[in-house]
Amino acid sequence: MLKSPARHAWMVESSDIAFAFADDYFSSRDRFLRAADEAGATVTTLACPAVGPGDALLYMDAAWTGDPDAESLMIVTSGVHGIEGFAGTAIQIDTLGRRPPPPGVAILSIHAVNPYGMAWTCLENETGVDLNRNFVDYDAPLPQNDLYDELDEVFMCPDLAGPRRDAADARRAAYIAEHGLERYLRAAADGQRHRPGRFNFAGDAPAWSNLCLNNLVGGLARRARRIGWVDVHTGLGDRGAGVMLVIEADEAAARAAQAMWGDLIRIPSEDFPFSPKGALVAAAQAMTPWAEVVAGALEFGTEPVERVAQSMIDRFRLTAFSSVDAPEAAQAMAEIRACLAPSDEAWRRDVLGRGREIVDATLASLARRPAIA
Repeated sequence: MLKSPARHAWMVESSDIAFAFADDYFSSRDRFLRAADEAGATVTTLACPAVGPGDALLYMDAAWTGDPDAESLMIVTSGVHGIEGFAGTAIQIDTLGRRPPPPGVAILSIHAVNPYGMAWTCLENETGVDLNRNFVDYDAPLPQNDLYDELDEVFMCPDLAGPRRDAADARRAAYIAEHGLERYLRAAADGQRHRPGRFNFAGDAPAWSNLCLNNLVGGLARRARRIGWVDVHTGLGDRGAGVMLVIEADEAAARAAQAMWGDLIRIPSEDFPFSPKGALVAAAQAMTPWAEVVAGALEFGTEPVERVAQSMIDRFRLTAFSSVDAPEAAQAMAEIRACLAPSDEAWRRDVLGRGREIVDATLASLARRPAIA
């Protein structure tokens, strides 16, 4: 499992936390846009094809700070997994308010890559796709997850309580006892592409967010020759610890990431419990082939992994079989927030402190090493 890095040395004030963190997508977006404006950023906005609660409009927003012709660029993305976006947004807002990029370097902060999931407090996008399994080559044979079928009936139990839920939980416990937790997590989290409308569906075509992100980065980052890309996530690891993950990276890419960020975990490896296919950071180099790219996911731990996984399943069940307004929804909604968007100040302080370390390390690396001609 994930091994925690040493705790960060940054002193984070309560006022910093209050400034950077919000509890819903709309407040988060307002704070992000206000911070971008105060930083003198150039903002690009893309409208989501779906709406949020109360039929409110949703957007993906990108803020560029620094030299528009900079050849070294840091990209920070938030909200690929919807509800996980509050941590990433806080780091983006904190960075916008804390420091400009060094000379010769620019920062591209992309808020709410999956605005639907962030607004509706879920991981999936507007078509039920797990976006962080959607970034694959659709001209090649798609990765498959045969283990998923072993547990489909468990994941798709329609009830959050009662006899059928009890039976599903018993089957899950028996499966883990027989096959181990890692096999269970691979079935649940690697991504499946053969059963649309069911849990952890990765999609059979590029999602709206995938297409928009490719177009956005392809336009704004075209002049960059060296890119450091940090995609922020939550839910795995020791509580409050932020671990850098590099996914499906070759030896040269892994060495470059370690030089930029220090200790990290490679996926797949024995240090990580599953092997997702289609993660954004694994596709970052293919998305920007004109540049040298160092890409990693900054993953913040929250609760034990079994609890986190169950919170995701229960939230999906609300979408598939019930409603966020149903009487039984309150507990499931509170649980996924506890597991993926904690509100306590100690956790949020750890997020900002570790976020500052990673942002500063990325910018320092980009500033001291010239882009490849």
